[in-house]
Amino acid sequence: MAVESINIKLETREETGKNEAKKLRKKGYLPAIFYGPGCKESVPVMVRIDDILPHLHSSHWKTLIFNVTFPDGKEEMAMIRDYQRDPLTRQILHLDFYQILKGHKIMVAVPLVLTNKEDCLGVKKGGVLIQSLHEIEMEVLPNEIPDEIYIDVAGLDIGDGIRVSDIEMPESATLYVDPEETIVQVVESSAMEAEAAAGEEEAPREVEVIGKRGAAEEEEE
Repeated sequence: MAVESINIKLETREETGKNEAKKLRKKGYLPAIFYGPGCKESVPVMVRIDDILPHLHSSHWKTLIFNVTFPDGKEEMAMIRDYQRDPLTRQILHLDFYQILKGHKIMVAVPLVLTNKEDCLGVKKGGVLIQSLHEIEMEVLPNEIPDEIYIDVAGLDIGDGIRVSDIEMPESATLYVDPEETIVQVVESSAMEAEAAAGEEEAPREVEVIGKRGAAEEEEE
């Protein structure tokens, strides 16, 4: 299913920096930048937290397309390319909006969602369903971006699997993954137990701690 566009308003901001970003968040805004192939340079913007937060909590936020409107009435298409969180509070601190141009392909990571897992034939026989690939990176036209790719596993028996090449993709998509890579398979539970046991035997009893990571980098904004 293709992604539906979401209307959202962006406001320009004159001041940047860490302190200004804190002030904006207290006022109910998230600092952000807007950039892309049609922009000479990135544009500092801000968006209301209540308008954007529900979409960031979506399982497929990476494929959402926004119709953004600027204060001067100019409209653009964009995606959220990235966002920053506070490592302790998990509060979202900053967003990156990436401009989309009609007719130009864009790189996206599309989530893979298994359906009818409770009806899987192999699982009913005592097998174990293993999903080894959870998203597919592709370059695709904006109007063909799927929000998620659903994979029906009801008919999989023990020993069966589904590969990337078995899934129907958008016509314009260029995949950045091996078509023969397995997405999901059903294996015998005894094989899983044997693999787990082998892993425990090979694992060292003691682990030396070499060092600890430093404090998280401060937000650039």
